[in-house]
Amino acid sequence: MCRTSRASFIRLFAFLFLFSRLLPAFPESEAAEESVSTLLEKGLSLIQAAKYASAREIYEQVLKQEPENPEALYRMGILSFLDRDFSKAASYFENSLKADPERQDAWKRLGDAYTKLEKFREAARAYGRACQIEYKRSIREREGLAWLSARDLERARKIFESLLLEDPGDSHAAYYLGNVLLAMGDPAHAERCYQAAIRLKPELVEAYVNLASIRFNEGKFNEAAELLEKTFEVSPHSAPYDPKVLLNLGLSLWKAGETEKAQTHFRKYLDLCPQCPKAAEVKSLLDAPHPKTNEKGKGRE
Repeated sequence: MCRTSRASFIRLFAFLFLFSRLLPAFPESEAAEESVSTLLEKGLSLIQAAKYASAREIYEQVLKQEPENPEALYRMGILSFLDRDFSKAASYFENSLKADPERQDAWKRLGDAYTKLEKFREAARAYGRACQIEYKRSIREREGLAWLSARDLERARKIFESLLLEDPGDSHAAYYLGNVLLAMGDPAHAERCYQAAIRLKPELVEAYVNLASIRFNEGKFNEAAELLEKTFEVSPHSAPYDPKVLLNLGLSLWKAGETEKAQTHFRKYLDLCPQCPKAAEVKSLLDAPHPKTNEKGKGRE
């Protein structure tokens, strides 16, 4: 049996100690990065499982280690948006973009948050930046709507015209261009856009409503009512229950002298929307005699 002498053991120990000192040391930052990567994966899995509170805790851990981590900031923005805390969401997206300014989805989400905050000019710029990074029609459309809401009508017009040049069959672009032109005081060209939108998408109720408003303002109340009644045919599952359609139809019939028919739609409107801003006005119309009637609620013979 071979025995190791004490001197040999000491020499072996010294060699192993020296060898251990020659092994490369991994910096602590690399270990931290691995930890952050693992946490980010876990947080995303939790979001996908709709476990938002747990996901928030994970991303908060990441931000303690890396306060400027763009992915964690972006995900915290999404969670805040889901909580309807749009101001906090915008702040997270802004900070995420400071760390990674070429992130298209963060610019788009920032535009959504600004839109909820009614910061339409800022929203339009955010959507525009997103399209510069990667063009998408849906984001370009949102940019146009933001400029329209900001009342920068010329910029909105150019965007929707460009969308129609790209795709003449885009019913929504035609409809939105109509809205821009109507806001610019050009109802004749707006009417053409609404008619085009209806041809492209016959169930586009909003186009009928806005075209009816043009007819109403021209004093063509029967034509306005006919357009609105048409929505019941093209969209039978939604239009008859749309307070805006019922209100406008009631007003058009009222002005056309069709008092009883108007009252029917007014009552439906109040049933669906008793707290709407126009509810008090509608109630007063139900109680007031029509200019073309002799008695309340009865048409003149």
